Amino acid sequence: MQRVPLPPHTEPPVVVYAGGTAWDALRGTDQQLAGALSEWCHVVYVDPPVSLTTLVRARTRPGATVTRVGPSLTRVSPVGPPLQTRPGVRALTHVLHRRAIARAVRPLGGRADAVVVASLEPLLDAVPSGTAVLFGTDDFVAGARLMNRDATWLAERERRQLARADVVVVVSSVLAERWRSLGAEPHVVENGCDTRAFAGCEDAEPAPGLPDGGHALYVGNITSRLDIEMFERVAASGVPLVLVGPVDPEWQAERFRALTALPNVVWTGPVPYEELPRYYSRARVGLLPYVRSDFNSASSPLKAYEYLAAGLPVVASQLPVGASVLAEHVVAAPDAAGFAAATAAAAEATPSPSERAARRAVAATCDWSVRAAQFAAAAGLPAAG
Repeated sequence: MQRVPLPPHTEPPVVVYAGGTAWDALRGTDQQLAGALSEWCHVVYVDPPVSLTTLVRARTRPGATVTRVGPSLTRVSPVGPPLQTRPGVRALTHVLHRRAIARAVRPLGGRADAVVVASLEPLLDAVPSGTAVLFGTDDFVAGARLMNRDATWLAERERRQLARADVVVVVSSVLAERWRSLGAEPHVVENGCDTRAFAGCEDAEPAPGLPDGGHALYVGNITSRLDIEMFERVAASGVPLVLVGPVDPEWQAERFRALTALPNVVWTGPVPYEELPRYYSRARVGLLPYVRSDFNSASSPLKAYEYLAAGLPVVASQLPVGASVLAEHVVAAPDAAGFAAATAAAAEATPSPSERAARRAVAATCDWSVRAAQFAAAAGLPAAG
Protein backbone atom coordinates (compact mmCIF):
# COMPACT_ATOMS: atom_id res chain seq x y z
CA MET A 1 0.00 0.00 0.00
CA GLN A 2 1.41 3.43 -0.95
CA ARG A 3 1.61 5.59 2.15
CA VAL A 4 2.35 9.25 2.79
CA PRO A 5 4.68 9.57 5.82
CA LEU A 6 2.94 11.00 8.86
CA PRO A 7 4.55 13.13 11.55
CA PRO A 8 5.38 11.41 14.84
CA HIS A 9 2.32 10.97 17.02
CA THR A 10 2.08 12.27 20.53
CA GLU A 11 2.22 9.75 23.34
CA PRO A 12 0.66 7.29 23.79
CA PRO A 13 0.63 5.71 20.32
CA VAL A 14 -2.84 5.21 18.84
CA VAL A 15 -3.74 1.76 17.51
CA VAL A 16 -6.99 1.03 15.69
CA TYR A 17 -7.72 -2.67 16.12
CA ALA A 18 -10.53 -3.91 13.86
CA GLY A 19 -11.38 -7.24 15.46
CA GLY A 20 -12.85 -10.29 13.84
CA THR A 21 -15.15 -10.67 16.86
CA ALA A 22 -17.02 -8.24 19.09
CA TRP A 23 -15.31 -7.01 22.24
CA ASP A 24 -17.87 -8.75 24.46
CA ALA A 25 -17.60 -12.12 22.66
CA LEU A 26 -15.66 -14.98 24.24
CA ARG A 27 -12.30 -13.52 25.18
CA GLY A 28 -9.97 -14.66 22.44
CA THR A 29 -6.97 -13.47 20.47
CA ASP A 30 -8.47 -10.12 19.46
CA GLN A 31 -9.55 -9.07 22.93
CA GLN A 32 -6.44 -10.36 24.67
CA LEU A 33 -3.95 -8.77 22.30
CA ALA A 34 -5.83 -5.46 22.17
CA GLY A 35 -5.97 -5.41 25.96
CA ALA A 36 -2.24 -6.11 26.25
CA LEU A 37 -1.40 -3.38 23.72
CA SER A 38 -3.52 -0.92 25.70
CA GLU A 39 -1.00 -1.14 28.55
CA TRP A 40 1.10 1.42 26.65
CA CYS A 41 -0.96 2.37 23.57
CA HIS A 42 -4.39 3.95 23.22
CA VAL A 43 -6.34 1.18 21.48
CA VAL A 44 -9.54 1.82 19.56
CA TYR A 45 -11.16 -1.61 19.32
CA VAL A 46 -13.66 -1.89 16.46
CA ASP A 47 -16.39 -4.54 16.55
CA PRO A 48 -17.74 -6.12 13.36
CA PRO A 49 -20.91 -4.21 12.37
CA VAL A 50 -24.21 -5.25 13.91
CA SER A 51 -27.21 -5.16 11.59
CA LEU A 52 -29.76 -2.44 12.26
CA THR A 53 -32.41 -5.17 12.14
CA THR A 54 -30.69 -6.97 15.02
CA LEU A 55 -30.65 -3.80 17.12
CA VAL A 56 -34.33 -3.11 16.46
CA ARG A 57 -35.26 -6.67 17.44
CA ALA A 58 -33.22 -6.29 20.62
CA ARG A 59 -34.89 -2.91 21.28
CA THR A 60 -31.49 -1.27 21.33
CA ARG A 61 -31.08 2.33 20.30
CA PRO A 62 -29.83 2.42 16.67
CA GLY A 63 -26.55 4.07 15.82
CA ALA A 64 -22.85 3.37 16.22
CA THR A 65 -21.65 3.68 19.80
CA VAL A 66 -18.27 4.57 21.28
CA THR A 67 -17.60 3.45 24.84
CA ARG A 68 -14.56 3.48 27.11
CA VAL A 69 -13.84 -0.04 28.34
CA GLY A 70 -10.44 0.64 29.89
CA PRO A 71 -8.15 3.53 30.80
CA SER A 72 -6.58 3.42 27.32
CA LEU A 73 -9.09 1.27 25.44
CA THR A 74 -12.10 2.54 23.50
CA ARG A 75 -14.69 0.29 21.90
CA VAL A 76 -16.48 1.20 18.68
CA SER A 77 -19.66 -0.71 17.83
CA PRO A 78 -20.64 0.10 14.22
CA VAL A 79 -24.12 -0.46 12.83
CA GLY A 80 -24.69 -1.99 9.42
CA PRO A 81 -27.78 -1.98 7.19
CA PRO A 82 -30.24 -4.88 7.07
CA LEU A 83 -28.90 -7.83 5.06
CA GLN A 84 -25.44 -6.30 5.44
CA THR A 85 -23.50 -9.27 4.07
CA ARG A 86 -25.51 -9.51 0.84
CA PRO A 87 -23.42 -8.71 -2.26
CA GLY A 88 -25.42 -5.60 -3.15
CA VAL A 89 -25.33 -4.23 0.39
CA ARG A 90 -21.70 -4.91 1.37
CA ALA A 91 -20.42 -1.64 -0.10
CA LEU A 92 -22.77 0.40 2.11
CA THR A 93 -21.76 -1.70 5.12
CA HIS A 94 -18.10 -0.90 4.45
CA VAL A 95 -18.82 2.83 4.16
CA LEU A 96 -20.67 2.88 7.49
CA HIS A 97 -17.96 0.76 9.13
CA ARG A 98 -15.20 3.13 8.01
CA ARG A 99 -17.15 6.23 9.03
CA ALA A 100 -17.65 4.85 12.53
CA ILE A 101 -13.89 4.29 12.84
CA ALA A 102 -13.06 7.77 11.55
CA ARG A 103 -15.45 9.41 14.04
CA ALA A 104 -13.95 7.47 16.94
CA VAL A 105 -10.39 8.44 15.99
CA ARG A 106 -11.16 12.12 15.36
CA PRO A 107 -10.79 13.15 19.04
CA LEU A 108 -7.39 11.41 19.05
CA GLY A 109 -6.05 13.50 16.19
CA GLY A 110 -7.81 11.79 13.29
CA ARG A 111 -5.01 9.31 12.62
CA ALA A 112 -3.42 6.21 14.07
CA ASP A 113 0.11 4.95 14.44
CA ALA A 114 -1.16 1.57 13.25
CA VAL A 115 -4.39 0.18 11.87
CA VAL A 116 -4.65 -3.54 12.64
CA VAL A 117 -7.29 -5.56 10.79
CA ALA A 118 -7.87 -9.12 12.03
CA SER A 119 -10.10 -10.12 9.12
CA LEU A 120 -10.44 -9.67 5.38
CA GLU A 121 -12.64 -6.58 5.72
CA PRO A 122 -11.32 -3.63 3.62
CA LEU A 123 -10.40 -1.42 6.58
CA LEU A 124 -6.61 -1.12 6.36
CA ASP A 125 -6.94 2.46 5.11
CA ALA A 126 -9.99 3.38 7.20
CA VAL A 127 -8.00 6.25 8.73
CA PRO A 128 -4.56 7.70 7.96
CA SER A 129 -1.95 5.59 9.71
CA GLY A 130 1.74 4.97 10.02
CA THR A 131 1.36 1.25 9.34
CA ALA A 132 -1.46 -0.92 7.98
CA VAL A 133 -1.25 -4.36 9.59
CA LEU A 134 -3.11 -7.47 8.44
CA PHE A 135 -3.34 -9.91 11.35
CA GLY A 136 -4.11 -13.49 10.37
CA THR A 137 -5.71 -14.94 13.48
CA ASP A 138 -6.96 -17.89 11.40
CA ASP A 139 -6.80 -19.22 7.87
CA PHE A 140 -9.87 -17.31 6.74
CA VAL A 141 -10.18 -19.13 3.40
CA ALA A 142 -9.85 -22.58 4.97
CA GLY A 143 -12.59 -21.54 7.40
CA ALA A 144 -15.03 -20.53 4.66
CA ARG A 145 -17.44 -23.37 5.34
CA LEU A 146 -17.26 -22.81 9.09
CA MET A 147 -18.13 -19.13 8.56
CA ASN A 148 -20.76 -19.90 5.90
CA ARG A 149 -18.83 -17.90 3.29
CA ASP A 150 -17.85 -18.58 -0.32
CA ALA A 151 -14.23 -19.79 -0.45
CA THR A 152 -13.55 -18.34 -3.92
CA TRP A 153 -14.80 -14.92 -2.84
CA LEU A 154 -12.73 -15.08 0.35
CA ALA A 155 -9.61 -16.08 -1.59
CA GLU A 156 -9.95 -13.00 -3.78
CA ARG A 157 -10.40 -10.77 -0.73
CA GLU A 158 -7.39 -12.44 0.86
CA ARG A 159 -5.20 -11.57 -2.14
CA ARG A 160 -6.39 -7.96 -2.08
CA GLN A 161 -5.86 -7.63 1.66
CA LEU A 162 -2.32 -9.03 1.46
CA ALA A 163 -1.50 -6.58 -1.33
CA ARG A 164 -2.80 -3.61 0.70
CA ALA A 165 -1.03 -4.41 3.96
CA ASP A 166 2.29 -2.82 4.92
CA VAL A 167 2.91 -5.52 7.52
CA VAL A 168 1.47 -9.03 7.79
CA VAL A 169 1.38 -10.90 11.11
CA VAL A 170 0.05 -14.44 11.56
CA VAL A 171 -0.49 -16.76 14.52
CA SER A 172 1.07 -19.87 13.00
CA SER A 173 3.93 -21.03 10.80
CA VAL A 174 1.42 -23.02 8.72
CA LEU A 175 -0.51 -19.89 7.77
CA ALA A 176 2.76 -18.00 7.28
CA GLU A 177 3.89 -20.58 4.73
CA ARG A 178 0.64 -20.34 2.76
CA TRP A 179 0.70 -16.55 2.71
CA ARG A 180 4.34 -16.57 1.61
CA SER A 181 3.19 -18.54 -1.42
CA LEU A 182 0.95 -15.54 -2.19
CA GLY A 183 3.86 -13.11 -2.02
CA ALA A 184 3.62 -11.92 1.60
CA GLU A 185 6.41 -11.83 4.18
CA PRO A 186 4.57 -12.63 7.41
CA HIS A 187 5.82 -12.26 10.95
CA VAL A 188 4.72 -15.11 13.23
CA VAL A 189 3.31 -14.13 16.63
CA GLU A 190 1.55 -17.12 18.15
CA ASN A 191 -1.31 -16.93 20.60
CA GLY A 192 -0.65 -16.53 24.30
CA CYS A 193 -2.24 -16.56 27.72
CA ASP A 194 -2.99 -14.31 30.67
CA THR A 195 -0.80 -15.95 33.28
CA ARG A 196 -2.10 -13.73 36.08
CA ALA A 197 -5.69 -14.85 35.44
CA PHE A 198 -4.85 -18.51 36.14
CA ALA A 199 -2.19 -18.13 38.83
CA GLY A 200 -3.16 -20.21 41.85
CA CYS A 201 -6.44 -21.36 40.29
CA GLU A 202 -6.07 -24.72 42.07
CA ASP A 203 -6.80 -22.83 45.29
CA ALA A 204 -9.93 -21.13 43.95
CA GLU A 205 -13.32 -22.12 45.34
CA PRO A 206 -14.77 -24.66 42.88
CA ALA A 207 -17.82 -23.57 40.91
CA PRO A 208 -21.07 -25.23 41.99
CA GLY A 209 -22.18 -28.36 40.17
CA LEU A 210 -18.73 -29.69 39.33
CA PRO A 211 -17.92 -33.37 39.85
CA ASP A 212 -16.28 -34.36 43.11
CA GLY A 213 -12.59 -35.05 42.71
CA GLY A 214 -10.63 -34.38 39.54
CA HIS A 215 -12.07 -33.99 36.06
CA ALA A 216 -11.05 -33.48 32.44
CA LEU A 217 -11.79 -29.98 31.18
CA TYR A 218 -12.57 -28.35 27.85
CA VAL A 219 -13.03 -24.57 27.70
CA GLY A 220 -14.07 -22.71 24.55
CA ASN A 221 -16.54 -22.65 21.71
CA ILE A 222 -18.17 -26.02 21.06
CA THR A 223 -18.50 -26.21 17.28
CA SER A 224 -17.76 -28.34 14.24
CA ARG A 225 -14.05 -27.70 14.83
CA LEU A 226 -14.26 -30.36 17.55
CA ASP A 227 -14.43 -34.15 17.32
CA ILE A 228 -17.44 -35.18 19.39
CA GLU A 229 -16.36 -38.83 19.35
CA MET A 230 -13.36 -37.89 21.46
CA PHE A 231 -15.64 -36.38 24.10
CA GLU A 232 -17.88 -39.47 23.91
CA ARG A 233 -14.94 -41.84 24.39
CA VAL A 234 -13.64 -39.85 27.36
CA ALA A 235 -17.07 -39.95 29.00
CA ALA A 236 -17.46 -43.68 28.24
CA SER A 237 -14.17 -44.36 30.02
CA GLY A 238 -15.73 -43.04 33.22
CA VAL A 239 -13.62 -39.89 33.49
CA PRO A 240 -15.66 -36.92 34.78
CA LEU A 241 -15.85 -34.42 31.92
CA VAL A 242 -16.59 -30.69 32.24
CA LEU A 243 -17.37 -28.66 29.11
CA VAL A 244 -17.32 -24.87 29.49
CA GLY A 245 -18.52 -22.67 26.65
CA PRO A 246 -21.35 -21.99 24.20
CA VAL A 247 -22.41 -24.69 21.76
CA ASP A 248 -23.39 -24.26 18.13
CA PRO A 249 -26.99 -25.57 18.17
CA GLU A 250 -26.56 -26.98 14.66
CA TRP A 251 -23.51 -29.05 15.58
CA GLN A 252 -24.20 -32.72 16.38
CA ALA A 253 -27.34 -31.72 18.30
CA GLU A 254 -28.61 -35.21 19.17
CA ARG A 255 -25.19 -36.59 20.08
CA PHE A 256 -24.38 -33.55 22.18
CA ARG A 257 -27.67 -33.86 24.08
CA ALA A 258 -26.92 -37.52 24.73
CA LEU A 259 -23.38 -36.68 25.84
CA THR A 260 -24.42 -34.00 28.30
CA ALA A 261 -27.16 -36.23 29.71
CA LEU A 262 -24.54 -38.66 31.02
CA PRO A 263 -24.05 -38.58 34.80
CA ASN A 264 -20.30 -37.90 34.55
CA VAL A 265 -20.60 -35.00 32.08
CA VAL A 266 -21.26 -31.38 33.02
CA TRP A 267 -21.89 -28.69 30.40
CA THR A 268 -21.97 -25.20 31.89
CA GLY A 269 -22.64 -23.06 28.83
CA PRO A 270 -20.75 -19.77 28.58
CA VAL A 271 -18.94 -18.60 31.71
CA PRO A 272 -17.50 -15.11 32.35
CA TYR A 273 -13.74 -15.08 31.87
CA GLU A 274 -13.18 -13.91 35.43
CA GLU A 275 -14.99 -17.00 36.73
CA LEU A 276 -12.91 -19.54 34.79
CA PRO A 277 -10.39 -20.23 37.60
CA ARG A 278 -13.23 -21.80 39.60
CA TYR A 279 -13.72 -24.37 36.82
CA TYR A 280 -9.99 -25.07 36.66
CA SER A 281 -9.60 -25.57 40.41
CA ARG A 282 -10.38 -29.32 40.39
CA ALA A 283 -9.33 -30.03 36.81
CA ARG A 284 -6.52 -32.49 36.19
CA VAL A 285 -6.14 -32.28 32.42
CA GLY A 286 -7.12 -29.86 29.65
CA LEU A 287 -8.49 -31.15 26.34
CA LEU A 288 -8.04 -30.05 22.72
CA PRO A 289 -10.13 -32.55 20.68
CA TYR A 290 -9.91 -30.89 17.26
CA VAL A 291 -10.87 -32.58 14.01
CA ARG A 292 -8.17 -32.73 11.36
CA SER A 293 -8.72 -29.89 8.90
CA ASP A 294 -6.73 -27.24 7.09
CA PHE A 295 -8.40 -24.61 9.27
CA ASN A 296 -7.40 -26.28 12.54
CA SER A 297 -3.88 -27.08 11.31
CA ALA A 298 -3.28 -23.37 10.68
CA SER A 299 -4.59 -22.30 14.08
CA SER A 300 -2.80 -21.57 17.34
CA PRO A 301 -5.17 -22.75 20.09
CA LEU A 302 -5.31 -20.32 23.00
CA LYS A 303 -6.45 -23.09 25.30
CA ALA A 304 -3.15 -24.96 25.03
CA TYR A 305 -1.45 -21.96 26.63
CA GLU A 306 -4.22 -21.30 29.14
CA TYR A 307 -4.26 -24.90 30.32
CA LEU A 308 -0.51 -24.65 30.95
CA ALA A 309 -1.00 -21.31 32.74
CA ALA A 310 -3.35 -23.22 35.06
CA GLY A 311 -0.63 -25.84 35.59
CA LEU A 312 -2.49 -28.60 33.74
CA PRO A 313 -1.20 -31.23 31.33
CA VAL A 314 -2.83 -31.17 27.90
CA VAL A 315 -4.20 -33.94 25.70
CA ALA A 316 -4.62 -32.85 22.09
CA SER A 317 -5.69 -34.57 18.90
CA GLN A 318 -2.60 -33.04 17.29
CA LEU A 319 0.36 -31.07 18.60
CA PRO A 320 -0.51 -27.38 18.44
CA VAL A 321 1.57 -24.90 16.50
CA GLY A 322 4.49 -23.98 18.72
CA ALA A 323 4.80 -27.61 19.79
CA SER A 324 8.54 -27.22 20.36
CA VAL A 325 7.70 -25.02 23.34
CA LEU A 326 4.70 -27.02 24.50
CA ALA A 327 5.67 -30.60 23.60
CA GLU A 328 6.85 -31.69 27.05
CA HIS A 329 3.43 -30.95 28.51
CA VAL A 330 1.15 -31.92 25.59
CA VAL A 331 0.24 -35.50 24.70
CA ALA A 332 -0.81 -35.93 21.06
CA ALA A 333 -3.47 -38.61 20.51
CA PRO A 334 -4.92 -38.42 16.98
CA ASP A 335 -7.62 -41.13 17.29
CA ALA A 336 -10.57 -41.20 19.68
CA ALA A 337 -9.52 -44.35 21.54
CA GLY A 338 -6.01 -43.04 22.14
CA PHE A 339 -7.37 -39.65 23.12
CA ALA A 340 -9.63 -41.20 25.76
CA ALA A 341 -6.82 -43.39 27.10
CA ALA A 342 -4.42 -40.46 27.39
CA THR A 343 -7.10 -38.39 29.11
CA ALA A 344 -7.87 -41.17 31.59
CA ALA A 345 -4.17 -41.57 32.41
CA ALA A 346 -3.75 -37.84 33.02
CA ALA A 347 -6.96 -37.61 35.06
CA GLU A 348 -5.77 -40.28 37.48
CA ALA A 349 -3.00 -38.06 38.85
CA THR A 350 -3.29 -34.74 40.64
CA PRO A 351 -0.68 -32.34 39.22
CA SER A 352 2.09 -31.82 41.78
CA PRO A 353 3.26 -28.31 42.75
CA SER A 354 6.52 -28.83 40.84
CA GLU A 355 4.67 -30.01 37.73
CA ARG A 356 2.34 -27.03 37.86
CA ALA A 357 5.31 -24.70 38.29
CA ALA A 358 7.08 -26.18 35.26
CA ARG A 359 4.02 -25.74 33.07
CA ARG A 360 3.47 -22.21 34.30
CA ALA A 361 7.08 -21.38 33.53
CA VAL A 362 6.44 -22.36 29.91
CA ALA A 363 3.20 -20.35 29.88
CA ALA A 364 5.04 -17.28 31.20
CA THR A 365 7.15 -17.20 28.04
CA CYS A 366 3.88 -16.95 26.08
CA ASP A 367 2.13 -14.35 28.25
CA TRP A 368 0.10 -11.76 26.36
CA SER A 369 2.52 -9.06 27.51
CA VAL A 370 5.26 -10.95 25.65
CA ARG A 371 3.08 -11.45 22.58
CA ALA A 372 2.06 -7.77 22.54
CA ALA A 373 5.71 -6.72 22.58
CA GLN A 374 6.44 -9.09 19.68
CA PHE A 375 3.43 -7.79 17.76
CA ALA A 376 4.38 -4.16 18.39
CA ALA A 377 7.90 -4.79 17.11
CA ALA A 378 6.53 -6.38 13.93
CA ALA A 379 4.09 -3.49 13.42
CA GLY A 380 6.73 -0.83 13.96
CA LEU A 381 5.13 0.46 17.15
CA PRO A 382 7.29 1.77 19.99
CA ALA A 383 8.06 -0.66 22.77
CA ALA A 384 6.38 -0.36 26.14
CA GLY A 385 8.02 2.36 28.21
